[in-house]
Amino acid sequence: MTFTRRLLPLALGALLLLPACKARLPHSTQEELGQSVFTALRKDDTTAVFHLIASPSDIEDAFGAKELSAEERAKLQPEMDGILSDFRNMSAVAYLEIMRRSKEEGVDWKTAKFKSVSMEDCHTADTEICDIILHFTSAGKTWEVFIDNAGKATSGWILGFDTMTWMGEVL
Repeated sequence: MTFTRRLLPLALGALLLLPACKARLPHSTQEELGQSVFTALRKDDTTAVFHLIASPSDIEDAFGAKELSAEERAKLQPEMDGILSDFRNMSAVAYLEIMRRSKEEGVDWKTAKFKSVSMEDCHTADTEICDIILHFTSAGKTWEVFIDNAGKATSGWILGFDTMTWMGEVL
């Protein structure tokens, strides 16, 4: 097992434990994150999804890298880069799977309308982590996307490492 894989749960946990400054949050609420996910899907914008994951600064904060010496930081840099790469890969794969499955099931993203966001399994003790369900309509039906373990980092609410999953039509 690589050092990155062993350190990943610790780093992600630390990332989500960080205090956030509300003034600089692009997604200061779970609802805003859900709306941004919907917008990225509706516009078929893979790049936008990368703005919904941990930023390099979030990862640096999780590692405490800003307080380290240049030498210590250089040792950690490959691990931090690996985590960012993993976040990007997981979110891209999830995004492409959602687009594929939703189109197969009849979603017309060009006419899709945001409906609401609901939260479940929220933990607000030391960390703020929540599962988010995005509800939207298309072709006269209501559909859902599940956002697993979204968390509050220094940059705001971000997709968790498990990112998002297509749930399909609400029956």
